[in-house]
Amino acid sequence: MLKNSRLARHGKALLGLVIASTALTATPALAGTVHYANITGAGFTITNISESNDLAGNIALYGAPSLTNAGHSITFPDIIDNPFTATAANGSSDFLRGILSFTVTYVSPPTDTPSISVNENGTFSGVGNAYATVNPFLFLFDSNSNLLGSATGTITPADPFLGGLPLTQQAFTWKGTVAANNGRPIKTFNVVLDNDLSAASSAPLSSAAVDKKNVTIDVCLDCTGVPEPASLGLLGLGGLGLLIRRRK
Repeated sequence: MLKNSRLARHGKALLGLVIASTALTATPALAGTVHYANITGAGFTITNISESNDLAGNIALYGAPSLTNAGHSITFPDIIDNPFTATAANGSSDFLRGILSFTVTYVSPPTDTPSISVNENGTFSGVGNAYATVNPFLFLFDSNSNLLGSATGTITPADPFLGGLPLTQQAFTWKGTVAANNGRPIKTFNVVLDNDLSAASSAPLSSAAVDKKNVTIDVCLDCTGVPEPASLGLLGLGGLGLLIRRRK
Protein backbone atom coordinates (compact mmCIF):
# COMPACT_ATOMS: atom_id res chain seq x y z
CA MET A 1 0.00 0.00 0.00
CA LEU A 2 1.30 3.41 -0.95
CA LYS A 3 -0.85 5.74 1.17
CA ASN A 4 2.06 7.72 2.56
CA SER A 5 4.04 7.94 -0.65
CA ARG A 6 4.30 10.72 -3.20
CA LEU A 7 2.67 8.39 -5.70
CA ALA A 8 -0.37 7.94 -3.46
CA ARG A 9 -0.71 11.69 -3.04
CA HIS A 10 -0.52 12.08 -6.82
CA GLY A 11 -3.26 9.49 -7.19
CA LYS A 12 -5.55 11.13 -4.65
CA ALA A 13 -5.00 14.49 -6.30
CA LEU A 14 -6.08 12.93 -9.60
CA LEU A 15 -9.19 11.46 -8.02
CA GLY A 16 -10.03 14.82 -6.51
CA LEU A 17 -9.66 16.46 -9.91
CA VAL A 18 -11.94 13.85 -11.48
CA ILE A 19 -14.60 14.19 -8.77
CA ALA A 20 -14.51 17.97 -9.01
CA SER A 21 -14.82 18.04 -12.79
CA THR A 22 -17.68 15.54 -12.66
CA ALA A 23 -19.68 17.05 -9.81
CA LEU A 24 -19.19 20.79 -10.41
CA THR A 25 -20.20 23.01 -13.28
CA ALA A 26 -17.12 25.23 -12.81
CA THR A 27 -14.22 24.97 -15.24
CA PRO A 28 -12.08 21.89 -14.40
CA ALA A 29 -8.33 22.06 -13.82
CA LEU A 30 -7.59 20.70 -17.31
CA ALA A 31 -8.78 22.45 -20.44
CA GLY A 32 -11.45 20.02 -21.62
CA THR A 33 -13.73 17.37 -20.09
CA VAL A 34 -15.83 14.82 -21.98
CA HIS A 35 -18.49 12.57 -20.40
CA TYR A 36 -19.71 9.24 -21.76
CA ALA A 37 -22.80 7.08 -21.27
CA ASN A 38 -22.83 4.27 -18.72
CA ILE A 39 -22.24 0.74 -19.97
CA THR A 40 -23.09 -2.71 -18.57
CA GLY A 41 -20.53 -5.49 -18.64
CA ALA A 42 -20.46 -9.14 -17.58
CA GLY A 43 -21.82 -8.89 -14.05
CA PHE A 44 -20.86 -5.25 -13.49
CA THR A 45 -21.74 -1.74 -14.56
CA ILE A 46 -19.36 1.09 -15.48
CA THR A 47 -20.58 4.57 -14.60
CA ASN A 48 -19.20 8.11 -14.23
CA ILE A 49 -17.10 7.63 -17.36
CA SER A 50 -15.23 10.81 -18.24
CA GLU A 51 -11.92 12.09 -19.50
CA SER A 52 -10.09 15.36 -18.95
CA ASN A 53 -7.18 16.58 -21.05
CA ASP A 54 -5.08 19.57 -22.05
CA LEU A 55 -6.95 20.23 -25.31
CA ALA A 56 -9.41 23.10 -25.39
CA GLY A 57 -12.89 22.60 -26.78
CA ASN A 58 -13.78 19.27 -25.13
CA ILE A 59 -11.86 17.22 -27.69
CA ALA A 60 -11.71 13.52 -26.80
CA LEU A 61 -8.43 11.62 -26.65
CA TYR A 62 -9.70 8.17 -25.61
CA GLY A 63 -13.20 8.42 -27.07
CA ALA A 64 -16.39 6.60 -26.09
CA PRO A 65 -15.75 3.08 -24.76
CA SER A 66 -17.40 -0.11 -25.95
CA LEU A 67 -17.51 -3.64 -24.54
CA THR A 68 -15.61 -6.54 -26.09
CA ASN A 69 -14.39 -9.96 -24.94
CA ALA A 70 -17.87 -11.15 -23.88
CA GLY A 71 -18.37 -8.00 -21.81
CA HIS A 72 -15.10 -8.22 -19.86
CA SER A 73 -13.02 -5.67 -21.78
CA ILE A 74 -13.42 -1.99 -22.54
CA THR A 75 -12.00 -0.74 -25.82
CA PHE A 76 -11.87 2.70 -27.38
CA PRO A 77 -12.68 2.49 -31.12
CA ASP A 78 -13.01 6.27 -31.48
CA ILE A 79 -9.31 6.67 -30.60
CA ILE A 80 -8.59 6.03 -34.30
CA ASP A 81 -9.29 9.65 -35.16
CA ASN A 82 -8.26 11.31 -31.91
CA PRO A 83 -5.11 13.46 -31.53
CA PHE A 84 -3.41 11.55 -28.69
CA THR A 85 0.04 12.75 -29.75
CA ALA A 86 2.85 14.99 -28.49
CA THR A 87 5.10 16.43 -31.22
CA ALA A 88 8.14 18.74 -31.12
CA ALA A 89 10.51 20.08 -33.79
CA ASN A 90 13.29 22.65 -34.29
CA GLY A 91 13.99 23.28 -30.62
CA SER A 92 10.40 23.19 -29.35
CA SER A 93 8.69 20.96 -26.77
CA ASP A 94 5.20 19.56 -26.35
CA PHE A 95 3.21 17.93 -23.55
CA LEU A 96 -0.21 16.28 -23.59
CA ARG A 97 -2.05 14.84 -20.61
CA GLY A 98 -5.20 12.72 -20.76
CA ILE A 99 -7.01 11.44 -17.64
CA LEU A 100 -9.67 8.75 -18.00
CA SER A 101 -11.85 7.80 -15.02
CA PHE A 102 -14.82 5.57 -14.28
CA THR A 103 -16.55 3.62 -11.50
CA VAL A 104 -16.94 -0.17 -11.54
CA THR A 105 -19.86 -1.65 -9.58
CA TYR A 106 -20.52 -5.39 -9.45
CA VAL A 107 -24.14 -6.52 -9.51
CA SER A 108 -23.38 -8.94 -6.65
CA PRO A 109 -20.45 -8.78 -4.21
CA PRO A 110 -17.58 -10.60 -5.96
CA THR A 111 -16.24 -13.78 -4.41
CA ASP A 112 -12.75 -13.12 -5.79
CA THR A 113 -10.63 -9.97 -5.92
CA PRO A 114 -11.58 -7.66 -8.80
CA SER A 115 -8.71 -6.41 -10.93
CA ILE A 116 -8.15 -3.84 -13.66
CA SER A 117 -5.61 -4.57 -16.37
CA VAL A 118 -4.63 -1.88 -18.89
CA ASN A 119 -2.84 -2.57 -22.17
CA GLU A 120 -1.51 0.34 -24.23
CA ASN A 121 0.57 0.55 -27.38
CA GLY A 122 1.99 3.31 -29.52
CA THR A 123 5.00 4.57 -31.43
CA PHE A 124 7.93 6.90 -30.94
CA SER A 125 9.39 8.68 -33.95
CA GLY A 126 12.17 11.21 -34.29
CA VAL A 127 15.31 12.44 -35.92
CA GLY A 128 18.33 14.40 -34.71
CA ASN A 129 18.85 15.46 -31.11
CA ALA A 130 15.30 14.89 -29.81
CA TYR A 131 13.52 12.94 -27.06
CA ALA A 132 10.08 11.54 -26.20
CA THR A 133 8.54 9.94 -23.10
CA VAL A 134 5.30 8.30 -22.01
CA ASN A 135 4.34 8.19 -18.31
CA PRO A 136 1.26 6.04 -17.63
CA PHE A 137 -0.37 5.94 -14.18
CA LEU A 138 -3.14 3.54 -13.13
CA PHE A 139 -4.89 4.04 -9.76
CA LEU A 140 -7.74 2.20 -8.02
CA PHE A 141 -9.67 3.73 -5.10
CA ASP A 142 -12.47 2.51 -2.88
CA SER A 143 -15.70 4.47 -2.47
CA ASN A 144 -14.10 6.49 0.35
CA SER A 145 -11.22 7.63 -1.90
CA ASN A 146 -8.70 5.33 -0.19
CA LEU A 147 -5.99 4.12 -2.55
CA LEU A 148 -6.26 0.38 -3.22
CA GLY A 149 -3.26 0.06 -5.50
CA SER A 150 -1.39 1.55 -8.42
CA ALA A 151 0.79 0.75 -11.41
CA THR A 152 3.10 3.22 -13.13
CA GLY A 153 5.73 3.28 -15.81
CA THR A 154 8.20 5.50 -17.64
CA ILE A 155 8.64 4.56 -21.28
CA THR A 156 11.35 6.04 -23.49
CA PRO A 157 12.76 4.99 -26.87
CA ALA A 158 15.31 2.20 -26.70
CA ASP A 159 17.72 4.37 -28.67
CA PRO A 160 17.83 8.20 -28.61
CA PHE A 161 17.00 10.02 -31.81
CA LEU A 162 20.58 11.14 -32.38
CA GLY A 163 21.10 10.24 -35.99
CA GLY A 164 20.20 12.03 -39.18
CA LEU A 165 17.66 11.01 -41.76
CA PRO A 166 15.79 8.77 -42.25
CA LEU A 167 13.28 9.22 -39.43
CA THR A 168 13.59 6.59 -36.69
CA GLN A 169 10.44 4.80 -35.52
CA GLN A 170 10.11 2.58 -32.46
CA ALA A 171 7.07 0.83 -31.01
CA PHE A 172 6.24 0.65 -27.31
CA THR A 173 3.80 -1.20 -25.07
CA TRP A 174 2.79 -0.92 -21.43
CA LYS A 175 0.68 -3.17 -19.24
CA GLY A 176 -0.43 -2.27 -15.74
CA THR A 177 -2.56 -4.51 -13.51
CA VAL A 178 -3.99 -3.48 -10.14
CA ALA A 179 -6.18 -5.49 -7.76
CA ALA A 180 -9.04 -3.80 -5.89
CA ASN A 181 -8.10 -5.40 -2.59
CA ASN A 182 -8.47 -4.03 0.92
CA GLY A 183 -8.76 -7.37 2.69
CA ARG A 184 -12.35 -8.09 1.68
CA PRO A 185 -14.39 -8.35 -1.52
CA ILE A 186 -15.09 -4.91 -2.99
CA LYS A 187 -18.30 -4.32 -4.89
CA THR A 188 -17.61 -0.73 -6.03
CA PHE A 189 -14.32 0.99 -6.83
CA ASN A 190 -13.03 3.92 -8.87
CA VAL A 191 -10.45 3.72 -11.65
CA VAL A 192 -8.19 6.55 -12.84
CA LEU A 193 -5.87 6.17 -15.86
CA ASP A 194 -3.52 9.10 -16.42
CA ASN A 195 -1.35 9.26 -19.55
CA ASP A 196 1.33 11.95 -19.84
CA LEU A 197 3.01 12.28 -23.24
CA SER A 198 6.01 14.56 -23.79
CA ALA A 199 8.33 15.35 -26.68
CA ALA A 200 11.31 17.70 -26.91
CA SER A 201 13.61 18.82 -29.71
CA SER A 202 16.85 20.48 -28.66
CA ALA A 203 18.29 21.48 -32.03
CA PRO A 204 17.24 22.81 -35.44
CA LEU A 205 16.14 20.19 -37.97
CA SER A 206 15.43 17.70 -35.17
CA SER A 207 12.01 16.34 -34.26
CA ALA A 208 10.32 13.88 -31.90
CA ALA A 209 6.81 12.52 -31.52
CA VAL A 210 4.99 10.02 -29.32
CA ASP A 211 1.70 8.63 -30.59
CA LYS A 212 -0.76 6.66 -28.44
CA LYS A 213 -2.45 4.09 -30.68
CA ASN A 214 -4.09 1.28 -28.72
CA VAL A 215 -5.87 1.18 -25.34
CA THR A 216 -7.87 -1.71 -23.89
CA ILE A 217 -8.94 -2.24 -20.28
CA ASP A 218 -9.88 -5.63 -18.81
CA VAL A 219 -12.19 -5.95 -15.79
CA CYS A 220 -11.69 -9.37 -14.27
CA LEU A 221 -11.95 -11.47 -11.13
CA ASP A 222 -9.06 -13.48 -9.70
CA CYS A 223 -6.73 -12.55 -12.55
CA THR A 224 -4.22 -15.37 -12.16
CA GLY A 225 -1.09 -15.36 -14.23
CA VAL A 226 -1.26 -11.63 -14.90
CA PRO A 227 2.15 -9.90 -15.18
CA GLU A 228 3.28 -7.65 -12.36
CA PRO A 229 2.23 -3.97 -12.47
CA ALA A 230 4.25 -1.52 -14.51
CA SER A 231 5.81 -4.19 -16.72
CA LEU A 232 6.78 -2.52 -19.95
CA GLY A 233 8.91 -3.02 -22.99
CA LEU A 234 9.51 -2.10 -26.58
CA LEU A 235 7.98 -4.19 -29.34
CA GLY A 236 8.73 -4.52 -33.00
CA LEU A 237 6.55 -2.47 -35.30
CA GLY A 238 4.69 -5.63 -36.24
CA GLY A 239 3.12 -5.74 -32.76
CA LEU A 240 1.02 -2.65 -33.29
CA GLY A 241 -1.96 -4.32 -34.93
CA LEU A 242 -3.73 -5.03 -31.65
CA LEU A 243 -7.32 -4.21 -30.73
CA ILE A 244 -7.60 -0.53 -31.58
CA ARG A 245 -5.85 1.32 -34.36
CA ARG A 246 -5.77 5.06 -34.30
CA ARG A 247 -3.62 5.71 -37.36
CA LYS A 248 -2.65 3.64 -40.35
